[in-house]
Amino acid sequence: MGKRRRRGGSEAKPDPKASRTGCHRRNPYYEKVPDFGELASRHPELRKHMQFSESGFAQLNLRSVDAQIQLAKALLKEDFHLEWDLPEGHLCPAIPSRIDYLLWAEDIYRASMPTEISNCVVDVGTGASCIYPLLGCRVLDQSYRFIAIDNDRQALTSASENVSRNRLQARILVREGSLLAPLGKEERVSFTVCNPPFYGSPADAGMNPLRASSGGLPQMVTSGGELEFLKSLAKESALLPNVAWFTSLVGLKRDVYPFETYLKEMNADRVVRTSFQIARTRRWAVAWTFGSRGSVAVKQKSSFRATVAIHWKNAESEDVLSAIEEFFRKLDYRAERSKMKVSCEGIEAIILAQGTSRFEVELKRSDSQRFTLTTFESVAEELCSELRGRI
Repeated sequence: MGKRRRRGGSEAKPDPKASRTGCHRRNPYYEKVPDFGELASRHPELRKHMQFSESGFAQLNLRSVDAQIQLAKALLKEDFHLEWDLPEGHLCPAIPSRIDYLLWAEDIYRASMPTEISNCVVDVGTGASCIYPLLGCRVLDQSYRFIAIDNDRQALTSASENVSRNRLQARILVREGSLLAPLGKEERVSFTVCNPPFYGSPADAGMNPLRASSGGLPQMVTSGGELEFLKSLAKESALLPNVAWFTSLVGLKRDVYPFETYLKEMNADRVVRTSFQIARTRRWAVAWTFGSRGSVAVKQKSSFRATVAIHWKNAESEDVLSAIEEFFRKLDYRAERSKMKVSCEGIEAIILAQGTSRFEVELKRSDSQRFTLTTFESVAEELCSELRGRI
């Protein structure tokens, strides 16, 4: 087979930083593709669903619900030392994509750096698997604790058993209730996660011919469909200023834009969207916040220019400008308020006013030299860290 080439004839070189699996960089499966044959050799219940070619190639029959469950069991035990079970008729999670969602939600939270919020994650509709809290105990910082919410008593019983099997009762609290109702308004929460029912009727569910569905109707079908469920979640979220960020998966692409529009109509401070695709399955996720005091984001536009975008909610522009100047003075930069510019050692930071609650600080090298990684981190990231504590 010949080498694949880009249009124009130049050879397409592989990105050495690209993931083989499409996973988040902190996902344990970022570079590791599970070897089904090797797993099956140690897990007899999984081996029942394997088909082997004459050359020894192992293939898993994902049309079987039990195969999905046995695969999840094997991965959780091998890679996360979690003992786990799932009763019949409940939704079986795809482990790599669940980890990606958790890590993305944590990235959103950590980027905003709300220092007054404790490390608590809420799983809305945890289901019988309780998968997000269990995986969170393994892939997130050990300081996190979790609240698992569901209104299905059978699911809660199974979720509690999965927590007990792994002796994680001190970190995972299981509560009965609908949506965000079980949360107290005094409880500080870092972020929420949610895997909503995707369909509006039983006829819509189970449309993927390549993968059988293990979920019962309560996990997959909701009155009015996914969008109405998400709107209900958003309405409740607006009443909880003690939660830093709310997030939810969105299973149907057609629901993403209407939901984002709805959140903006509700005056959400920020709305962030992403998508996950592992193997043939694609899902979207939306994050939003009503309690943001401000945000700081860095973008390196070129090899010798970067922009720090600063947005604040409850601060005066003069205070933010003074904070920027104070930061650069600590680095022995020369501040020139009249020109809204500071400079030192061939680097200029030009403050661009863009409204009553937004600045952009453009960092560039006045000597046309390239930014080094050290320069970028020590200036842009330190500035972000300083400003997050002020706005």
